[in-house]
Parts: sequence; structure tokens; C-alpha cells
Amino acid sequence: DRDGSFEPVLVPKRKKDVSAIEEKVLAMYARGMSQRDISKTVEDIYGFSVSHEMISDITDAILPELEEWRNRPLKKFYTFLFVDCLYVTIRKDYETKNYAVYVILGYDVDGQKDILGLWLSESESKHQWMQIFDELKARGLEDVFFISMDGVSGLEEGAKQLEALNYYTNEN
Repeated sequence: DRDGSFEPVLVPKRKKDVSAIEEKVLAMYARGMSQRDISKTVEDIYGFSVSHEMISDITDAILPELEEWRNRPLKKFYTFLFVDCLYVTIRKDYETKNYAVYVILGYDVDGQKDILGLWLSESESKHQWMQIFDELKARGLEDVFFISMDGVSGLEEGAKQLEALNYYTNEN
């Protein structure tokens, strides 16, 4: 291209940075792909290889932002909380295992939804639910009108602990 009219799409002119690939790597990682699978997919699609170390650096770069989200202050009052736990299969250290993912979705007085948090554990337990409810209180949650729960072992006991702290529960 002698007249300089060619405009590359994947890597812009005079750039060695392929940061646009970072978003794609993060999306693949969020969907559960392993570093090896991500590297192979990038090579298949774009024709260049990305090392496992680079993939690890890209995914590790979002950890401070994730930690900030996990510890953010909550609103003092939610009208409704949906509290549940679901099991997902996670690949860790070359093995797959089922983990409990604790999820709490809150609605504020304006009807705005907010994921209060996601917590990961090997199983669902009363102790874990109590720790979660304590954490919510420490992050600023003071009052809730209704809590919707499925009555799983441990969840009801954790919510009853909150009743003593001026929380109102509505078992569903």
C-alpha cells in the first residue's frame, strides 16, 4: 500500500497493542472457556497466538474492579430481596466441580434492581447464609420489607437472624 490508504481493522497502524482483543478474551473467559481454549480460539479466528500468560494478565487486570464491586456500599433500604442459591459446574485446577453460587437481587423503593452480591462456596449452608447477611449489614443495608426465599436448609435460619435486626421476611 504505497499511498498509505489501507486501514487495518484488528491492529491499527503504528500500534503493537492488541487491546481490542482484551474484551474478546474477557468475554470468552466469562463464558467459562479455559486459557488453552481461548488461546486456540484466538489463533483460529485471528491467525496469531496469545500466550497463556497474556490471557492470565488480561483476566487478572479486572480483579481490582471486581473487588471494588463486591465491597461497594449498599443502599440502606430495599423493599424486596430475592435470595437464592444455584449450583454451577466450575473448572478449577484441571478438574470440574459443582459449586454453590449464592445470589441476592434487591429492589429499591424506586423499583430499581441491584445485584447485592454473588458468593461462591462448595455447598449451601446455614453458616454461609449468616455470613452473607452479616456482610450485607456491614456494607450499609439497614432494612428490608420482604425477603423471598425457597426454604432451603440454612437460608431460613439466616433470614430469621435478620428478623432480630428489624428485618421482615416473607417465605415464598
